[in-house]
Amino acid sequence: MEEARAELHDLLQEDLLRDAAVLVLANKQDLPGVMTAAELREKLELDQLHCKNWYLQSACATTGDGLLEGFDWLSRAVASNK
Repeated sequence: MEEARAELHDLLQEDLLRDAAVLVLANKQDLPGVMTAAELREKLELDQLHCKNWYLQSACATTGDGLLEGFDWLSRAVASNK
């Protein structure tokens, strides 16, 4: 998680990604013992991102839970950035 956090923060400091919309999918939320979305938010230090246009969505790819909500947010975020 430390490496993922560092990479995410480093990438979003690039000029080209300054206005990027970032969707983080907290997948596998159907499995017992997985990191919750709140824990993922904390571990990735999402509240400290220079990019203010981010969204964290709990999801389960095998059932599709949360995917529509996440991609709906991303679609709106990209459309409003034009």
